[in-house]
Amino acid sequence: MNFHSEIFQWLEQRKQSPHHRQLLILAGDEQWGIQTAKSIIQALNENSNSPVLSVAVPNLGTCIENSKYRQFLGQEFNALIYNAWQGIRANALSALAGTVQKGGLMLLLCPAFDSWPAYKDPELPKRISFGYVENFQTSYFVKRLIQQIENDQDVAIITVDKCKLPLAPVDTLNERPETQRLIANINVSSAQKSVIDAVIKVAIGHRSRPLIIEADRGRGKSASLGIAAATLTQRYNKKVIVTASHRSQCAQTFRFYELAKGADSCLCYWPIDRLIDEQPQADLILIDEAATIPNSLLNKLCHLYKRLVFSTTIHGYEGSGKGFELRFKPQLIEQFPHTKHCYLSPPLRWYEGDALERFWFQFFCQRSVKRNRVSLTVSQDGRYSGYVSKQQLLDSPEMLHDIFTLLIEAHYQTSPDTLTALLEAPNHDLFVIIDSGKVVATALTALEGGECLNKLAHEISSGKRRPNGHLLAQRLSYLCSELTFSTYQYRRIVRIAVSQHHRRRGLASELVKLIETYDDETSADAKATFIGASFGLDVGTLQFWLSQGFNIVDISYKKETTTGEFNALVLRAIPNTASSALTDLTFLIQRFQQEFTFQLSRVFQTMNTALVKQILIDRYHKHINKADRTDDNPNYRDKELLQFAKGERTLDISLRAIHQFCVNKLDFARSDDEEMSILIQYVLQNRSVSELQKQGLIKGKKELQDKLRHTLSKLVGY
Repeated sequence: MNFHSEIFQWLEQRKQSPHHRQLLILAGDEQWGIQTAKSIIQALNENSNSPVLSVAVPNLGTCIENSKYRQFLGQEFNALIYNAWQGIRANALSALAGTVQKGGLMLLLCPAFDSWPAYKDPELPKRISFGYVENFQTSYFVKRLIQQIENDQDVAIITVDKCKLPLAPVDTLNERPETQRLIANINVSSAQKSVIDAVIKVAIGHRSRPLIIEADRGRGKSASLGIAAATLTQRYNKKVIVTASHRSQCAQTFRFYELAKGADSCLCYWPIDRLIDEQPQADLILIDEAATIPNSLLNKLCHLYKRLVFSTTIHGYEGSGKGFELRFKPQLIEQFPHTKHCYLSPPLRWYEGDALERFWFQFFCQRSVKRNRVSLTVSQDGRYSGYVSKQQLLDSPEMLHDIFTLLIEAHYQTSPDTLTALLEAPNHDLFVIIDSGKVVATALTALEGGECLNKLAHEISSGKRRPNGHLLAQRLSYLCSELTFSTYQYRRIVRIAVSQHHRRRGLASELVKLIETYDDETSADAKATFIGASFGLDVGTLQFWLSQGFNIVDISYKKETTTGEFNALVLRAIPNTASSALTDLTFLIQRFQQEFTFQLSRVFQTMNTALVKQILIDRYHKHINKADRTDDNPNYRDKELLQFAKGERTLDISLRAIHQFCVNKLDFARSDDEEMSILIQYVLQNRSVSELQKQGLIKGKKELQDKLRHTLSKLVGY
């Protein structure tokens, strides 16, 4: 195409005076969008060679995939090009917008607005559960994005035949000058000066008084860390270590460290896992972008070092979502009551009132919205409870904001990707309770299993396939080596959240009942057989689900890295469920009860005692005085053993079956001494892997698993 002269003029005007960062939309054919983006970047870099970051646009700046976005947090680019033709990931959109430097542009390449909501981009199968992509028709997430693009006066739009090119000049008369201080020949704001002093105090003051630095992006957190580290190494001769999920996230910290200190670089970077394993001596540990690091690793760090600084982004959701804010901070303050906090508010990397930041904050419900009447029919007392459609969410931004705010406050895993699920996934449904025009409770659910998994049932039960989504169906089918469990339809409660001021009033229970009633009244082809949930196991959450009549059917064998908690699955049948399904639910309950008591001295050895007690009490009250289905079906355990021997099941998940086989069926004279020694010591005596290693029987866990597979393949005739 002939590049419009007015676009060049617009770009030139932006260069001549201070302008806010802006979002520039290139809506049209993908190749046209790429060529136009290249022309714009060429014009921007006519007299310079400013860094450019692109997502799925080869040969244009530093090109990355959606999944690699975390590695570039904390870095700065003159322009960001995001190619929505190759797939949208909300977390990446939100995070990468913060890499655009002052006065820069974020280019979004997308289909024409009239066709974009129906476009099935390559990331869609990752965003939507298996079996639902084929029936996908409209993305309300994209509809909402288009709606905001068209309503925002600072968003520039270029199509094949027209342009909308607003300028977003900075009002320099009203721009509040930030008080500047000179530290190591670098101008810093007064807010940064306070943070730098606080970091230094952690290193030279009393021990066990960690510091948390919180701010939105672009406020100078990393710069403050670098300047403070330079002061400590140069003036106080302290050894400072910085860690993060990726070294690239510390780029700004090292940049300002070198600016403040010069060529003599003494600041060390250590990957978080090496830092924990090797425990080098340090006078101070700086954790940059702390929210990207699993809470379990942060907790380990707290036990190893007593002088720590955590720097994190308030609206980042990176890595562990809001896990740092909702889970880690309370634990840190409990362990270190003298924990200090610093907040950086005024932006430094862009101007206050930045157009790009405002756009994405508003889109991802991170800023309050102008409130209008919630577009639902409410009762005379101003109350509504029930199902909410995606169209209603689109029509009522204030309701969507209320819902998403609740989910953020209640769940550490809530992220921009959650907003995509709310507005896009066909198998996700939303339920709310509205009181006096405001959402006070909400639940997000997902329909899983059913006919869409019929053709994959055998592969799922044998562990060969893990199609996207369908958590309950896949886990239960694989656990039991039973095809049936993948073909049942489940209604999984993904999130449930109640406003802080409305808790302890039975609203969560009301939501569960609403969901159950909804499925009871739904047409047969979309009706669930079971309602369930998966959650991080703690006493309070478990008490809630048990009080609602749910049954524990599984607890993970490993703790979740982000929270350090075991994950639990709970299940109950929808009213009027067929007797065969109830029988299968009984079997699941019995299977878990046997598995849990067997594994208590093994994988659950470190479980909180109060949790163990609660699970055992529930087991006692729900003990079913019927023969175990596994005893009724003598081939059941053999099937588990056979799949283990074939390499289709892990050792941990098969251990009870191996134990029962050894106790009830094994002729110990049938194999050689070494094989029997491993079976007896590890399976029956619960000897550790390290004990077997010392005897020279195995080199490690992998060889143990391989040898047991070999032994059992002979014993069960595989």
